[in-house]
Amino acid sequence: MTALEEKLARYKARSSDTEKEKQERAERMVRTAVGAWTGFDGVSLSFLPKGSYKNNTNVRADSDVDIAVVHGGFHYFNDSTLGEGDKIIRRPITCKRYDGVEFRAELEKAMRSAYGTDCDTSGSTAIEIAENGGRVKADVVPSFQHRKYYYDAQGNVRYFEGTTTRRTNGEWVVNYPDQQYANGVPRTTQAEQASATSRWCVF
Repeated sequence: MTALEEKLARYKARSSDTEKEKQERAERMVRTAVGAWTGFDGVSLSFLPKGSYKNNTNVRADSDVDIAVVHGGFHYFNDSTLGEGDKIIRRPITCKRYDGVEFRAELEKAMRSAYGTDCDTSGSTAIEIAENGGRVKADVVPSFQHRKYYYDAQGNVRYFEGTTTRRTNGEWVVNYPDQQYANGVPRTTQAEQASATSRWCVF
């Protein structure tokens, strides 16, 4: 068996207790760093483990943790498949908004404050926190809630709920991690390009 085959075989196994502790510690440290940053005072945030870590598969000591930090004060949506009478009402945002660029910039400040040179912000999507003896590498993804509306078989309006992230090149990507987790989807993400018809509204 080659070195690559051995590594892939390890990724297929579930985490050991020690590895799981390191993964959970990485998530806790991200939560603590965000909670300590005063720039997020008054901002509703949630934390969403993504992909293999949440499913407890394909996550070994040399595999990283993906954590979405999700702005919860409003959400983006895509209602392009709905008829005119079913379009979603756009409401003004009254909370501390932070658009895609501003939210990432603030999250970068929080991570740098907590981790210093262990924080790498050069990636197009995630902010990377380097591993050390007590934690695995963490990829922190600034995200917003996203809903994609559709009609079910009975003609009722439904939606898939996921997250959307703005990459540094201006591209928006939509993921459905909760749906992936519930369905046991083996891919890391189920992604689509956020369409130009996406809008925002408050809850």
